[in-house]
Amino acid sequence: MPITQVTKQENRQLQNIANILASSQKVVIFTGAGISTNCGIPDFRSEDGLYALIQANYDQASTTAFQHELTPKTLCSTKSTKPLSSSVSALPSNVRGKDLFDARIWKDPTSTAVFYTFISSLRKKIREEVRQTTPTHRFIKTIRDSRKLVRCYTQNIDGLEARIGLSMNLDHGKGSRTRFIKKSKTIPKKASATPESLADGGCEVVPLHGDLAVLRCTLCQQTCGWEDGGREATMLKGRAPECFSCATSDQQRRDRGKRGTKVGSLRPNIVLYGEEHPAADAVGSITTHDLSLAPDVLLILGTSLHVHGLKTLVKEFA
Repeated sequence: MPITQVTKQENRQLQNIANILASSQKVVIFTGAGISTNCGIPDFRSEDGLYALIQANYDQASTTAFQHELTPKTLCSTKSTKPLSSSVSALPSNVRGKDLFDARIWKDPTSTAVFYTFISSLRKKIREEVRQTTPTHRFIKTIRDSRKLVRCYTQNIDGLEARIGLSMNLDHGKGSRTRFIKKSKTIPKKASATPESLADGGCEVVPLHGDLAVLRCTLCQQTCGWEDGGREATMLKGRAPECFSCATSDQQRRDRGKRGTKVGSLRPNIVLYGEEHPAADAVGSITTHDLSLAPDVLLILGTSLHVHGLKTLVKEFA
């Protein structure tokens, strides 16, 4: 499958792409942070991107040596990303922003606290300040509504696709092949978001890096909401809330006079560099299924394909 790069100035090429999409039967889409920047959500690698922002906050934490609690006031600000100078920092001076999205952060209390505060602040910003999705998100929905979408694979963790009715639930599975049958195109998609009504398209957007919708226990892997029990406020302070499911099981055992069990802590349900996706089997099953469908169009939107795993996946489809 040939790959074509197109800018917005190339009208003829854009028209060719529109014609190809119009005649296509099965479309696979890969997306990255670039499709959400028009909402005010930073990308990763630009000067004001997430890597630069989180590194500035790590440097700030290094400067203060955590004598004071982190506050979310400036953690998502794009006004300045210059690190603060320090003469008292005992932390590594060569930490990059990308390193703070790496699984190694769990080995260092400072980087873990910075990460918790930063990510929970980002989630709060998205929830409270992002009022609508972008034309790109709505374009993906249009492809879905035209019954051409095989799958959208996204690196994004903002979950904006769910706002416009696209299923991001991996439990909805691969979907039915009948959604591509021509006569099915006249059947309107049901508005209900039950698994039964979404069975034709299955999980329409696969979150390759997870998302910010829920928290996940590091021990039992159960998920839960951010709002209950003051969890969001705890995360904003750079601390990990206790897992309610683990704590309940532990207390029930103690009430029966038995030895207590370990209680896990909660973390954002996203995948860092060096981590395996918690639903890797489901993602792998969906990917294998989609490759077997032999899609005739592959769209890459808003990503520079720097991540090796994504680049490999794109090559498999291409």
